Amino acid sequence: IELNQTNTPGNANALFVIDEPGSYVLGADADAGTRDGIQIAADNVTIDLNGYTLTGTPGAGTRGVTSVLPGDDNFSFVNATVRNGTIDGFDSGVRMDNFVIEPFFFVSNITGARLESLDITNSVFGIRSNTTTIIERCAVRATRGGISGGSVIVNCNVVIEGDDPSASSGIVATGASVTGCAVLLANTVGQEVAAYRLNGSTGANSTARGGGIGFELNGRTVATGCAADNSTADAQLNEGSQSFNSNF
Repeated sequence: IELNQTNTPGNANALFVIDEPGSYVLGADADAGTRDGIQIAADNVTIDLNGYTLTGTPGAGTRGVTSVLPGDDNFSFVNATVRNGTIDGFDSGVRMDNFVIEPFFFVSNITGARLESLDITNSVFGIRSNTTTIIERCAVRATRGGISGGSVIVNCNVVIEGDDPSASSGIVATGASVTGCAVLLANTVGQEVAAYRLNGSTGANSTARGGGIGFELNGRTVATGCAADNSTADAQLNEGSQSFNSNF
């Protein structure tokens, strides 16, 4: 099913709205202006961006792909896959976690989501998901936060760039497996910026470069075969966390 105004008509809040299960494909580059790009409002949805670019307007506070439906609350969907394309210029490239935006109560939650081969650029936050999301082969360039959430994060590259004083972390995860990832903190000036902030997780064969903290490990996190080259601290091991065969 091609994403267009006939098959998936948008509204005042989003360029496209998907409200039926199915497999959807982007047929050309698409510009969402100051709206969200794609809103998911159904279970069992697959979105193939087909190598094209979904573009937003920087500073508009929007999301490239999300399950937020402004004005409604407590929406929760299952099994969404988004893959194979570029998401550029949105406040959040992909947002599928639970959150509240005042003064209205918005809930965004997709369990069993999968994000694959996405290139997210010119964002404030790259990917914000819950702890059931699998994230593979994604690249993020953001000013404040890279990847947050996820149960499995594999072969992802994150660059936190610019001079945003609120910059936080490249990859943040709880109870997750993080493998084969690379994070660069470029020109960040935020306090307590960390390339990786992991809690109760495992990290393997991943690297951190740039300013700030390389690996902040909490809640008995175990890191194996990781390396850091950072100006402030290569690693902080807290709450019984351990490191094996790592270069820090």
